[in-house]
Amino acid sequence: MSILKSPIDYKILQDELYEALKADELYKLQNDAKIRAVEQRVPTYEHFRQMVNGAHLKPLEPKDTKSKSNSVALWNSMSTNNRSECLPTMYETNETKLNEEKVNEFTNTIPKNYKTFIQMWRNTNDSKIRFFYLYNTRNILKDKIFYSEIPPFYLTDIINTCLEHQKQESLKVEELKAIIEILTTLSKCNRFNLAINFMSDKEKENCSQLLRSLKDKVKNKEIALEENVITSLTKNYQIV
Repeated sequence: MSILKSPIDYKILQDELYEALKADELYKLQNDAKIRAVEQRVPTYEHFRQMVNGAHLKPLEPKDTKSKSNSVALWNSMSTNNRSECLPTMYETNETKLNEEKVNEFTNTIPKNYKTFIQMWRNTNDSKIRFFYLYNTRNILKDKIFYSEIPPFYLTDIINTCLEHQKQESLKVEELKAIIEILTTLSKCNRFNLAINFMSDKEKENCSQLLRSLKDKVKNKEIALEENVITSLTKNYQIV
């Protein structure tokens, strides 16, 4: 039978079209990454190569992955008195009161590793709960959670969480210091500079806004030592 008379296999055509579209999309993503790398003046070719090779990667949404286990190690870094004192400020909004069970889950959980941390982190989008989780894990962020590297998506996610939390009028000095401590710890993680290079202009603006706000709050509370730390953070986070 002549090939012209043979039936058309639409499944094969569909697969070929799909592969062609994927290749075209990958080309566009990598080309954009190359332009962004040049504009951001990445320090080495290795940084450039990693930005291009990772151009197609996308972070999972919170709905994509949920914790498969409710059995987690219990840990409490704050005394009962301190928690009862902080919870009304952290977890009550004008519209609604956050689910008490969810609050307790984050309050009494210590992540063993990066995977456990991310599973819990994805379980909520509420910045207040996330900040309390960061508050409890700030001392192990570098050595146990992000000991291998700090992924760009989670760096910006944490920055945004701190940015939202520090907007509270009732922000306490210990919470302010905790935010500065978290940012300092992240800046010491492996591949931090690479994560900074992956940040978009909008994400960099959020980071700049956070550091400016922290500096103003530190001045108002007259915490001289922390002001010097923020100056160093501004340089580390490449904020002009």
